[in-house]
Amino acid sequence: MPYFLLYTINLFFLFLSQVANIKYRKTCIQFIFLFLIIFSGFRDHVGIDYPTYVELFNDAIKNNEVEIKEYGFILIMKFIGIIGGTKQLLFLTCAIITNIFFYKFIIRLDAKYYFGAILVYITVGPFYLNSLNLIRQYAAMGIFIYSTIFIQQHKFFKYSVILLLTAFCFHLSVLLLIPLYFILYRKIGWLTKFILFLIFTIGSKIFIYLISLTPFGVYINMIFSPPSLFLTILFGSISLYFIYKEATNDFQEDYRVFFNMNFFSFLLLSLLAVNNGFLSEIILRMNNYFMLSMIFLIPYSVYNNKRQPSKISYAYFLFIFLSIYFFKNAIISGEEVNLLPYNIDLNLFY
Repeated sequence: MPYFLLYTINLFFLFLSQVANIKYRKTCIQFIFLFLIIFSGFRDHVGIDYPTYVELFNDAIKNNEVEIKEYGFILIMKFIGIIGGTKQLLFLTCAIITNIFFYKFIIRLDAKYYFGAILVYITVGPFYLNSLNLIRQYAAMGIFIYSTIFIQQHKFFKYSVILLLTAFCFHLSVLLLIPLYFILYRKIGWLTKFILFLIFTIGSKIFIYLISLTPFGVYINMIFSPPSLFLTILFGSISLYFIYKEATNDFQEDYRVFFNMNFFSFLLLSLLAVNNGFLSEIILRMNNYFMLSMIFLIPYSVYNNKRQPSKISYAYFLFIFLSIYFFKNAIISGEEVNLLPYNIDLNLFY
């Protein structure tokens, strides 16, 4: 019921944003993100990592050793403790930061993409729903996708400073995205892409085989955790489709960063597919950043279809598919990933 309510309310404001006067369109979208923040920020015992963050918060306010490396996040927790805040204020703070940056990213897109981008963000499992689990990383992801504007504007200093602060406060993995600035805004030649694909597939197989010949080979089986074959094929196929769209369509130069992010996502998914899940947790975590390109590329591909009947058919199919996918993740599989039962805690202060 809670997720059906989440879906229904957001869908209502999404449709309202399409029929409302232009000056009220952003207001409708702001209501959507306000509800997303409330739903995420006041949840109680929802999400796989929820108990971990409760423990981290309790350690921080008691001045015990906190087992994370992002010292800025420790300072945030300590500050919340100083002002008398509860662990719920921590979850609300993270929900606000995460969703505000996703909002700021989406709202700067062309208005014709708002509906599709928000629908994708809410319904696709690795986006909003997963932010209820990987709390710090999704705050970092929100800041990163917003910061792509500085890649488009070729402002390396702003981009790097923001990601350095993000790494300090939320997740160190975002540091790996700083040097990618010099790649994401460039046109990557098809020969280069093919070579990278060979390195990530055949090259990785050779690398793992060579490791197996050494004394370290015994550890390989310990770090295999096969991901969902269906999801790997699904998202890999979508990424491949966007690579095809990049090759066959003209697009604004500002959009290149999203096509390049998609290409890196395809490489990582290929790496998973050919190596049966070797280092899958690390690869999937990094791929979370690159998959964010789909928030833009999915509505872009539908809207820019030149044949009107096809555009309408794709839009209806996408809407139905994403709705089913949302309910599958939130309700049918909800208990497996601790999204159900959904409880509420309104106590922000002691």
